[in-house]
Amino acid sequence: MPDNTSRTRGTAAKNSFPSSGAGSIPPTAAPPGARVLLATLGIHGVGRLRRQRGTRGATGALADLLWNTACEADYLHAQLYSHAADVRDWLDTLLATPGTTFTPTDGDVTHFGHVSDLHAARLVQQMSQLSLVMKSYQAADSTRRA
Repeated sequence: MPDNTSRTRGTAAKNSFPSSGAGSIPPTAAPPGARVLLATLGIHGVGRLRRQRGTRGATGALADLLWNTACEADYLHAQLYSHAADVRDWLDTLLATPGTTFTPTDGDVTHFGHVSDLHAARLVQQMSQLSLVMKSYQAADSTRRA
């Protein structure tokens, strides 16, 4: 399968199914883009989506857009997860420093909170986009098969 690069962030889908490219997601938790594709289309629908990505025409372009949108959602989810892990590690290190009685963290915590808000807002925006693209794909696919 070709290595598709996202137009938005320069991310790449590294395997045959949308997945996260950054951070360490627990193996039991499927990324949100992949979950949406499986829940909405089912395993056979995802297979059809893969086949349609390589075809010409509007359906192929829409299938490719849907796939890339799901990949981007997975990437953003991994970025948010990775950022949260970094903040947790930073706070653990800061609080575990021996001999420290007072640690001013106001500026740092505010910065980390702001960055977390940005990551979360971008993920919500991408999931909304995924929903819209999914509806368009389903409408186009149902008219094509009718």
